[in-house]
Amino acid sequence: MLRWIEKTSVVELNFVENAPPAAFAFNPKNVNLHKKDSSPSNVGKLTELEIKDRIYRLSQMLSNTVMISKLPDKGEKLKNRIVELNRELTKLKMEQTNVVDLDDITDEFEKVLNV
Repeated sequence: MLRWIEKTSVVELNFVENAPPAAFAFNPKNVNLHKKDSSPSNVGKLTELEIKDRIYRLSQMLSNTVMISKLPDKGEKLKNRIVELNRELTKLKMEQTNVVDLDDITDEFEKVLNV
């Protein structure tokens, strides 16, 4: 048993016998913060709003010339990431405009057959 004396009170700390101190240490790997993965591999799963938000945030960082000047690549990775996100946004918009309504096609097909 270890005693620690504060100004007016006595605090008793009980230690588990034969337990190494490392057993009670904080291990950051045990913490799950549910962070979103921001790697380029998951870009295809983002919505249009999320892509625009990322482009905006990266552009804001890129506009900070003091920070960019301190980076070893002078912001090339940020620029490449913005280009990649813009491509993905364009691809997403193209997919949305290329949606074909099958009801319209079947109606037109039936009109042609009935003539």
